[in-house]
Amino acid sequence: TNYLNHPEAVRLLRRAAAHGSVQAMNDLGVAYEHGFGMWADFKQAAQWYHAAAERWDALAQASLGELYLDGRGVRFDFKQAYKWFKLSADQGNARGAIGYANLKGGHLLTPQQMAEVDHEVSQFHPLPPQSKLDLPPDSPGRQ
Repeated sequence: TNYLNHPEAVRLLRRAAAHGSVQAMNDLGVAYEHGFGMWADFKQAAQWYHAAAERWDALAQASLGELYLDGRGVRFDFKQAYKWFKLSADQGNARGAIGYANLKGGHLLTPQQMAEVDHEVSQFHPLPPQSKLDLPPDSPGRQ
């Protein structure tokens, strides 16, 4: 028996995210990516992961890197995947470190592309958790 009320959990997570909870932003990314409480919506997942990743959440950064690597909810982009994996890895996240190592050693990016992203990462300044959040609208599909 499933005792979880996923739609209610999503509603509460959205409220917490609106009040600046970075963990709630990441959890909403997970919910939308895997379809907990609604139909899976990779675009919504990417938006929520991005909100948390910009606020220095290493797990959201790794998850966003995976979406860019696979082209789920965002355009397929090795440079963006490399960026988010590197930011996550720099914080000690294992998923980020694995994604970063695979892209760095996989000859999928040129040395120049990696240098450009490394420079961009060195200039990255996370948003404060309480910074204004433009909430993505609810996904139209409900299960």
